[in-house]
Amino acid sequence: TTFFLNFALVRGETPYANFDTVPSADQRGGNFSKPTVAGPLVLYDPISHLPLAGNIVPANRIDKIASQLLAYIPLPNLPGGVQNYQISTTVPLDTTDFSAKLNHTLNDKNRFSLSLALQSRNGNQAQLYGFQDKLDGFGWQSEAGWTHNFGPRAINAFHWAFSRNRSNYVPYFANGPNVAVNIGIQGTSPDPLNYGPPNLSFTNFGNLADGTPAIRRDQSSALRDAVTVVRGVHSVTFGGEYRRVQSNPITDTYGRGLFVFSGLLTSGFDNNERVLPGTGFDFADFLFGFPNQAKVRYGSSANYFRSSASSAYVVDDWKVRSNLSLN
Repeated sequence: TTFFLNFALVRGETPYANFDTVPSADQRGGNFSKPTVAGPLVLYDPISHLPLAGNIVPANRIDKIASQLLAYIPLPNLPGGVQNYQISTTVPLDTTDFSAKLNHTLNDKNRFSLSLALQSRNGNQAQLYGFQDKLDGFGWQSEAGWTHNFGPRAINAFHWAFSRNRSNYVPYFANGPNVAVNIGIQGTSPDPLNYGPPNLSFTNFGNLADGTPAIRRDQSSALRDAVTVVRGVHSVTFGGEYRRVQSNPITDTYGRGLFVFSGLLTSGFDNNERVLPGTGFDFADFLFGFPNQAKVRYGSSANYFRSSASSAYVVDDWKVRSNLSLN
């Protein structure tokens, strides 16, 4: 009988650093009179479709929801208009591993093996604007094997394996204030896991984004059998496997909502409805409150999948000569 045992605990921090571009203080106030990230441009009023005087969004035209969302977008912390924002931090990440294996000879013809491996993990994941989401997980896999000798020339090996893994992702804003509803956005998920500001996607700036809450539980089980028969210079193995797989994710992809701003709404158009070069700006669209796209999805967040797979094979290990084998 042989027995192996292994245990490992890793506790540490992972560095996170990123550069991106954020709007200047003037741009946050609606003043686009200076050259932007996209160069000099002309902005058009999304309602009248006339050029904006001085490339300035009037204060009374700035959308109330947009002005409240500015609280979640940081000011530049580096000079210049491009790559003017830097974040540098560390996030904790802990992992615990345990494994054990037992081999036991029952008698001259039968041998038994058993193995078990466990892993527990937890830590944080950093986002561009300083939010840190929590993630944790636990997984284990096991295998039992039985080998039987029918004789000196025939051996059967039977194995059963089972594995299961659970992972959990909790965004920074989850279970806090219902930001979307509080600032006037309607139609988002009422689940506290989805609370927080909506994700904002810009063409010229870093995105306001937080992770998507997700719980995932996957498992698989398998039966494998192989019979090896030795006949002269041939060692032939007949084998097969049957596997059952479960995938169980629970998530709302756009529970908080996603708004995409491209600059299309403040662009100018020619007589053929084509965008005029050098017009429109994504952050001006945002201040006016006109996204180019909006998405929301929640409700039936459990999409469980089941599958089965079977396989069979034959292998002939043919020793043609003492120094040559064909498989």
